[in-house]
Amino acid sequence: MLCSAWLLVLVSVTQAWETPQLRSGLYPKMLAGAPEEFARHTLPSPLSAAVASDVATFAVLLADAGRGMGSAWKKSLLVDSPNGFSITVFSPVHKALHYSLTDPSGKSVDLAPVTSQSFFPGYDTTEAQNHVNATVFVLPNMPVGEYEFTARAKDFTAAEIARLMAHETGARGKDRSLFGHGMLVLYCHSSNRIFTHVNTYNTKIGAQVGLVAQMYDSSEHPQLVRGQRPPALKDIVLEARLEAIFPDGRRVEERMHDDGLHGDLEANDGVFAGSFAAAEAGEYSVQALLKGFDNNGPFIRTSEHIVPVVNSDLTLAPAAIGTMDEDMLVLSIPVQGELGSVTQYRTYAQVWGRGVNGTTVPVAWVSAFGNVVTVVGHNALRLSLNTSWIARADATEPFVLRDVYVQDTTSFVPLDSAVQIPLQLSAGHSWALRKRLQSLRRSKGVNNISKEMRQGRPPAHLRLRNTTTSSNPKLVLLHGYCADKNPWQLTAEVWTDALYFLRANQGMAHDEFAQHVLEFTAAQQLTSYGLIGHSQGGIVSLHILNYYHSELDLATGPRKIQSVGSPYMGNSAAGFGLKLADLFNLGCGANTDLTLDGAALWLSGITEESAAQTNIYTSQYDKGGLFGEGWCNMLANSLMHLPNDGATELDYAVLPGGVHRGNTVGQCHIQDMNWPAVFLDVSRNTEMNNLAAR
Repeated sequence: MLCSAWLLVLVSVTQAWETPQLRSGLYPKMLAGAPEEFARHTLPSPLSAAVASDVATFAVLLADAGRGMGSAWKKSLLVDSPNGFSITVFSPVHKALHYSLTDPSGKSVDLAPVTSQSFFPGYDTTEAQNHVNATVFVLPNMPVGEYEFTARAKDFTAAEIARLMAHETGARGKDRSLFGHGMLVLYCHSSNRIFTHVNTYNTKIGAQVGLVAQMYDSSEHPQLVRGQRPPALKDIVLEARLEAIFPDGRRVEERMHDDGLHGDLEANDGVFAGSFAAAEAGEYSVQALLKGFDNNGPFIRTSEHIVPVVNSDLTLAPAAIGTMDEDMLVLSIPVQGELGSVTQYRTYAQVWGRGVNGTTVPVAWVSAFGNVVTVVGHNALRLSLNTSWIARADATEPFVLRDVYVQDTTSFVPLDSAVQIPLQLSAGHSWALRKRLQSLRRSKGVNNISKEMRQGRPPAHLRLRNTTTSSNPKLVLLHGYCADKNPWQLTAEVWTDALYFLRANQGMAHDEFAQHVLEFTAAQQLTSYGLIGHSQGGIVSLHILNYYHSELDLATGPRKIQSVGSPYMGNSAAGFGLKLADLFNLGCGANTDLTLDGAALWLSGITEESAAQTNIYTSQYDKGGLFGEGWCNMLANSLMHLPNDGATELDYAVLPGGVHRGNTVGQCHIQDMNWPAVFLDVSRNTEMNNLAAR
């Protein structure tokens, strides 16, 4: 009934086609591509973003010791590696804490010779005071077995510790006890690893959200294949549980099962699963814990995930409407339900039609950012397809949309999807389409794919700017996530015609970051520009090139966008980072776009054409340090894949389809690490400056 009402009204709807605005100054590209690219834009499986970990993390929760003994916390630590292990303790009240350790025989371990101080690089900051400091104990060649670790605040009761926590984290008057008093990380130099992934990407309020977990032998499978599960170690896990920290700080614990009935695979195959009901919107910190015994002795491993849950009941209607608008076929997909807090969407669909022999043939895929629009009193999402794609496929009506899905552009969580939606055209619009296709098929070059077919028509001001003689080209340099300053200014002598973007100490999702960059370049009245980004800034450069019409498209020169140390495919330690952000009350928090899951969902929208224009530089530590492998940051090394630059893992830094310009050994992500920071390399910066488009 809904689509029938639309069809009656839309018979006569025709307008001069112009690129729609999301809001003032933001013009999304109407993306499209050939059927050969369908696989690139299919929503990923959670298995493709699995986390592998060889650590165990625990919340430090001090309790009164009684008899004037202050407060204390004791934890049993299972060590399964004779090659050594390390213990790291993070706490806002670390100055009040004293630590002790007993080995499996009950003998006290002298911690003084093995104690050092380090920090975890939560953000792309250049200021040491913004790092999360920690106490580290490195214990090589120790016996395997069960150790007991104690953290004691002998001069403070638990209530006094809570007040001290509030003071140290700047959260006076707030109850910080829900986040604990610290975190402990146990790293064992062992081949036993936990492998986990989320159970679903459909994480709306009310969904059953959880993890799938198993143990595997990293000596047998040192290099995992993305999207493939390593063989699970069976019959060694004695305890499996899931813990979820809700956005309001509540903790929920659930047992994980290996019975084939709870979202795991088969009964007794070594693969466990557990879930909980997502009751509120926000970011959930979810941990899987596997504990057991094998030939090396007892072991314990955990892994961390950030799961964004969105408040939206948006659903796709069972039919869509097609209308002709000059050379564009506009696809209006009605949506129903409460929109909730989501205000901007990415919509994707494959378009199929009828071929000359009567069979169904693929025409193209289409995608765009957009808002819900109101047409004839009903909500809808809109896509636009250049009719040259239909002529190229030699297709006609009836058309159908396949593999349709809608995402929130902040978290890229899928809000709804449909296997197939029929596309209806009124008689008038059907006639207009046939006339357009007849004209196209008489012309030459029907098989050629133009830029306008791929990106839609640029807005009028960019079309005019492309013909004007006035010129103000620049190179715009972007910082990383929550940076306190723009690091490229440290080598300002290298850059020519440069502008330094800065939103200091701001935690921004990719799209929010991109919109601020576009506002910045518009305010500078640039006629064209190139982009160079550090860390998240490199990802945002690609986001702008891919999704928005801008003066970046008008830049001339070898390289429109370049990046250094950008985790295009996410960061495996992001889940741990959220727990630290909560513990220390850090203002920027975590960014789900930078998790392995968030990156996989974001990458589903990046076109082959945009990826091919992305120039990527990476770096990593050199040899030496703990167990001889080397590090940029000791703590990051125990939580991330090797090798890395202290914040970005090499495995996740090379964009599929991008141009990898080289990996430098002996450089790190930011300053104060074990090797010089990547953005201080004058030789590479000079190369990027000389090759940058403007």
